[in-house]
Amino acid sequence: MRAANRWGERHVDRTTDWVRQEIELGLSLDKPLIPLLVSGAELAPPDKLPASIAPLTDRQAVELRDTYFDHDVQLVVSRIRSLLTTGSDTGEPYPSGPYPVPPPETPDPLSTEKLDIGLQGALSAWSVLRSALPEDQSGMRTELFREYRFRRFRDAIEFMYEVAPGCDIANHHPRWENIWRTVRVYLTTWDIGHQLSDRDIQLAKYLDAAYSRFEGAVDRR
Repeated sequence: MRAANRWGERHVDRTTDWVRQEIELGLSLDKPLIPLLVSGAELAPPDKLPASIAPLTDRQAVELRDTYFDHDVQLVVSRIRSLLTTGSDTGEPYPSGPYPVPPPETPDPLSTEKLDIGLQGALSAWSVLRSALPEDQSGMRTELFREYRFRRFRDAIEFMYEVAPGCDIANHHPRWENIWRTVRVYLTTWDIGHQLSDRDIQLAKYLDAAYSRFEGAVDRR
């Protein structure tokens, strides 16, 4: 469907446009809405949209990239499954500190037994690190750590770009750094006191799976 007709008039500016009406209804009923950005499209700023649908820009959009279309579609599917559980996809205010706004429910800390099973099995390339919190030297954090190696610097950056949408959809984000052809990843669940949880296990598996398929990876184990 084209965004404008042959006279250059935007469909979204017409009160009778069915897409606009569906968005208006969804917003009025506070239904979960996921803006999908296809082929490099960008979500218009609020002042460029009719007032009745301007709140759509508060919803987290998902980009469907041509190069990673199948991968990104799977992220949308995961997002929908998450919304079926939470029932809400409203935007979150920008946090004042370094950590995101916590979800309404927090996970249980990972047991030592379950962690050991993971490290001896699917997460054998990961290790556990403990260090002081930069913002509070009296506090400690426990993190899963892994180093991913790539053929080129640009491959390392491309990998981070590829997996970032999945981290957003999981609402669980790594502490990571890029040094030339290497990406170092640190995972912890900050809202339970910087301990490990099943969220870290699942995100580690997601990153490993993406790395195993990534063409620029040096070691795909």
